Amino acid sequence: RDSEDLPIDGLRILAGDVFVRDLIVRNFSGDGISADVAESLTLERFVTGGNAGSGIDVGALVRNVTLDTVYSGLTTDGSAADANAEYGVRIQRDDTLLSNGAVTVDSSVVSGNTLGGLWIHDQRTAANSIGVEYLVRYSRFGLDVTGKFAVPNGGFGIKIQNDADAVQVPNSAS
Repeated sequence: RDSEDLPIDGLRILAGDVFVRDLIVRNFSGDGISADVAESLTLERFVTGGNAGSGIDVGALVRNVTLDTVYSGLTTDGSAADANAEYGVRIQRDDTLLSNGAVTVDSSVVSGNTLGGLWIHDQRTAANSIGVEYLVRYSRFGLDVTGKFAVPNGGFGIKIQNDADAVQVPNSAS
């Protein structure tokens, strides 16, 4: 394939402890942000929309994930859809020990995405799931930033699939 045919991600993370603050990533032919390998990934005040892939795609080799005040699938002011063609946020876990870590989605809005909002796809066996926690709090799915107007995702708001346990979703709306 020619390189011009390959999807281009807005930001690609391949290692380390990563902290990203106050960034807008829009209209890429791949994912807005793709994290394949990292000890920790923190996105704070991050906006992504209009991408041909997912807004945020986190691979199985990212240990700890924190999304704080993230808008995925919305305009920068959070008032209208700017759909990512796949998911707002996709987090994958597999049977590697690096998949054991915390996932926190806090004070975020994931709305207006074509295939769905937040998808946590956990493929770990029970033997490798010790110490894993998922916390989604103070977040909105399928609503604008004010929570007053519908900005639906094309599929689900939140989907937690397979062996995901230790899940908490307090004070969130969809």
